[in-house]
Amino acid sequence: MTVVGVDTRKDTLAACAVDDAGRALGHRGFANAPAGYAELACWISAYDPDLVAVEGSGNYGRPVVKVLVGAGVKVCEVPPNMTAAARRRQRTGTKTDPADAAAIARVGLREPALPPPRPDGAVEELRNPARCRCELVSQRTQLINRLHADSPRLRPGYRHRTGRLTSAKALDSAARMPRATTAPGHASPTTASKPCAGGDKRSPRQQTTSAQQSTPQAPPRETSTAPAT
Repeated sequence: MTVVGVDTRKDTLAACAVDDAGRALGHRGFANAPAGYAELACWISAYDPDLVAVEGSGNYGRPVVKVLVGAGVKVCEVPPNMTAAARRRQRTGTKTDPADAAAIARVGLREPALPPPRPDGAVEELRNPARCRCELVSQRTQLINRLHADSPRLRPGYRHRTGRLTSAKALDSAARMPRATTAPGHASPTTASKPCAGGDKRSPRQQTTSAQQSTPQAPPRETSTAPAT
């Protein structure tokens, strides 16, 4: 019995063929692209394997799995946790693409009940939009939580007047609340720059010039010159 293991990455594919004793017969890397899928299918056919075990058949390995299944190859899915357990049982335990591909092949060799890849259909077509919606809902929840954390400083008392920020009415009510522009005990810059009632309304430059003119000047010192002898 011959099994080929395929480790999938975003840009590359690593394949390794093993015999019925788990000994490696050969390994090779391919590009995770249509040209690489054709090369992988040709390389696999040279070993005439009974099974091709793929890790990540629902993610980066989805396109190559469709090509192999279309070519009549028997394919199964290997869970990542089983690959990690098989890698730990190796002598070195090194994590490389060829080593992972060999570990995947050995898992496929000894596990007879591995599931096949998920078939195409309406469920697979809706999987990505559903995942995208879950991510958007999660981001919306994070933004609402951030508003709840910042609003007590920006809109004092908002919790008692608006409640949960999950409706248009609550958001509109929070937007119409007065903004807290200064910290308690500190005058705002606008208030500090206004002159007091009845105070000097001249500009700072005029006040400085007037103060210099009104400052009494010390009389010049007289110097006496001794008569020449």
